[in-house]
Parts: sequence; C-alpha cells; structure tokens
Amino acid sequence: MSFRWWENLGIKEDLSLARNRLVESFLCAAGVAFEPNYTSGRKWLTKVIIFVLVIDDVYDIYASFEELKPFTMTFERFVYFQDRVRLVIVNIYAICYIIIC
Repeated sequence: MSFRWWENLGIKEDLSLARNRLVESFLCAAGVAFEPNYTSGRKWLTKVIIFVLVIDDVYDIYASFEELKPFTMTFERFVYFQDRVRLVIVNIYAICYIIIC
C-alpha cells in the first residue's frame, strides 16, 4: 500500500500535532467499499477521512476560540447551502417526473 500522496503533502512535518491514522482510515474505507472494483473509491474515501481527521485535530488542539468562530460559521453556512441545493435538485427531479409521466 503506497501513501506517497500523504508523504508529499508534508502534513506530518508541518502539522506534527495531527494524528497519523492512515491505516485506520484505509480500513474504514475498505469496510465501506470492500469489493475489488472499488479501488479508486477506497483511495478517495481514505483521503477524505484523513483530511477530516486533520481538520478535527487542528480544531481541537491548535486553534483558539476566536480563530474557530469564523471557521464554524463558514461550515454551518456550507451545510445550510448544501441543504438548499439538495432541495432544489429534488424539486427539479419532481418536475421532470411530472413532465415525463
């Protein structure tokens, strides 16, 4: 198993506070996408899990309350925007279904 992408990022050196949990992340991804034809999905999911863990470590350990406030507000706006987009897509599908049927 090659993790060159992880080594090339330099997160281990620049953010020494971040946990190095590559194997755990890969095993989590392998539990979700275990079939051989999902190789690229496992790699992608492993990377997503790693970045979520790094953000969590920075959030928990490194940042002060003043620094986290804008980050939290931005994340909450993103979640709200994502819900609105999902609602629009559902409505578009409903309209298309009505037109087709």
